[in-house]
Amino acid sequence: MDINGISNISNINSARGIQSAKFETTAKPVPAEVENKPIEDEIEISTTARHLSATSETSRAAESGEIRYDLVNRLREEIANGTYDTPQRFDAAMERLLSRLG
Repeated sequence: MDINGISNISNINSARGIQSAKFETTAKPVPAEVENKPIEDEIEISTTARHLSATSETSRAAESGEIRYDLVNRLREEIANGTYDTPQRFDAAMERLLSRLG
């Protein structure tokens, strides 16, 4: 086998019948309604990402001492026992809501 250098490599394509292809790009006209339409970005946040964000905020609040665990535990017990929802609490919540709405 004789190797004559790499200059003969270019002849390989012609030996196999491979032809070079030419690519042309043609610009298609853009419709007026698309051309004048402002570009709007959209973002969708997955349920998992929302959960992770909430978890990280809760963790930050827990580390900074913003969560009052004694209050949280008491409220959990009241909800579990069915003693949390009282007419007085409902009335107070409605009054606060109405005062915020004006």
